[in-house]
Amino acid sequence: MSNSSPATNTVLTSTGIAALALFFGVSSPAAEARPARVLLDNFYNHETKDGKRYHYTWDDKASSGFSKLGALFTAETSTTFDHLTVAPTEENLRAAAVYIIVDPDTENEAANHAPHFVDAAAAEAVVRWVKAGGTLVLMNNAKEEADREHLNLLAERFGITFNHDLRNQTPARNRQLATVDTQAATHPIFREVPSVYLKEICTLRVRPPATAILSAPKETGEGADVIMATSQLGKGRVFAVGDPWLYNEYINTQVEGRNVANQRAAANLVRWLLSQPTAAQPRTR
Repeated sequence: MSNSSPATNTVLTSTGIAALALFFGVSSPAAEARPARVLLDNFYNHETKDGKRYHYTWDDKASSGFSKLGALFTAETSTTFDHLTVAPTEENLRAAAVYIIVDPDTENEAANHAPHFVDAAAAEAVVRWVKAGGTLVLMNNAKEEADREHLNLLAERFGITFNHDLRNQTPARNRQLATVDTQAATHPIFREVPSVYLKEICTLRVRPPATAILSAPKETGEGADVIMATSQLGKGRVFAVGDPWLYNEYINTQVEGRNVANQRAAANLVRWLLSQPTAAQPRTR
């Protein structure tokens, strides 16, 4: 368990994730590198199965987990992984380099049907942490699958709104309908990535300081939908997408007839998240 803060639970140390990195065929960096602390929310997304937390967690090695994404973090640098099991504050975020919020619960999904919602105090704490140099990842979900209203209290502080919509459905298991071409995208996460796979997602609306980094033609009518966006605030930055996207089930997705490269995009994203030159650090007292 992590001793850095009583508000966090360490579920996989860098040693444990290094073993996962070897299992998935990626190399781990020199041991002497200073660990980057990556926090994954387990307060707004808190689901249980057989009495244990699961679904978008570091320690979930099934298709529903993020263990493969964790292996990519460790392939890039020495990393410690925690779950944040309470609302974010400036204090419990201070030592983190990256903070990830995925698929915040609705009443139907939450443990005991008692969801926790982002409020103004939590949003302000996260905004202050980003301004100080933190890197925030927001991964929502389609329509009724996640709490959008309260997460937007936070996202809109960075010029990003998650829309109440649904696209990239795959009727008759036609995966090509959930494949998005990225060849015109110039952001570093799409380097050597011809296309990505995102199934049943919501779109985004952006305004300054946010910027769309991936768009796709609307499924009906004219124009384009924003699929992914980034934002810069103070010394920190934000990445947003309307889907959990890179969990174990889809990180290695292949689509017949399409050159999908989700894993390469995931590795590029991890590299970009960890490249922040000024990370939030504990204050000296």
